[in-house]
Amino acid sequence: MNEKIQKENILGLFKTIKIIPETNKNFPKGKDFNKLIKIGNELLKKNLSLKKISEILNLREDYTEEYANSLVYLDLIDPYHEFIMGNKTTYYRLSEKGLVIFPLPGNSKLLFLTKTILEHQIFNTFFKTYLETNNLLSNQEIIELLKDKNFYDLKSDEDYNNASLIVNSWIKWIIDLYQ
Repeated sequence: MNEKIQKENILGLFKTIKIIPETNKNFPKGKDFNKLIKIGNELLKKNLSLKKISEILNLREDYTEEYANSLVYLDLIDPYHEFIMGNKTTYYRLSEKGLVIFPLPGNSKLLFLTKTILEHQIFNTFFKTYLETNNLLSNQEIIELLKDKNFYDLKSDEDYNNASLIVNSWIKWIIDLYQ
């Protein structure tokens, strides 16, 4: 079993992070970060169809796609399509970054996944705020900051509310690594 990650490890990592530019990838919708790790670990074994990942996670395909797209946002997996007899099937494989991170043992993998999250300005900002205040921002505070960033796929109040839940969930996942 892994030893608990020390807060100092997270803080040291946080100080070295270089923010990457946001792309036109959809904002993540997979709330449970442990499910994202499970997908990555399964993709270490072989590329999988959306349907097969749904079976592994025991989720409907639309929810599974949200989790897969969260990993695409983090640049950890790549989707591709195969057309067989006129039917399109979506498959996923680990990206170059995913091929580096997912084989790592225990805490090393968790630290690199933390780094991957915090390289995104929006998550970095909220984590920094948490470190300064020792409090998570409210959903409304997150929504206001998200609106200032103009993510192209966040349009409705429901989109922004869901995005704020994702932000808090992923930041809590990081905090739980050392608390």
